[in-house]
Amino acid sequence: MTENELLATLVEYYLQADIPTSKINAHLYDLHLKLLNEIYRDKEGLFILHSGERVEAFDVSKLRSSLEITSDSVPEHLSSGDIERIVRLTLEKINTCQEKLKQCHEKIIPARVIRHFVGEAIEELGFQSMAIAYKKTRKDELPTRFL
Repeated sequence: MTENELLATLVEYYLQADIPTSKINAHLYDLHLKLLNEIYRDKEGLFILHSGERVEAFDVSKLRSSLEITSDSVPEHLSSGDIERIVRLTLEKINTCQEKLKQCHEKIIPARVIRHFVGEAIEELGFQSMAIAYKKTRKDELPTRFL
């Protein structure tokens, strides 16, 4: 099948499904995630879909590094113990989400969902200036299926 044939099939689908044009982008994003899940189905672990469309295995050390960099930019510099508490709570949130995803046989999670969980963990642990600084790094809307 060529791209033009695929496009024609999609146009026909959207016309017949009576999906409003305002909902097509969200629907295609969901379809994109489903396609990636099929591609990564037999691979071990959880994978992150970055906004630049790059997919990589989840790496907790990158989460720590991001928190350390953000911590350096706020007046209430966090200790390594504080960062570990944020990481642990974030991982609990990811694991809860991952259990829901496994039920649907999904292995891909958007990076913005991880960022959302990190932001929640920071707020829940009471690091207000850190929460504000972390939220300023990204302002993405989350797909509701991950919440």
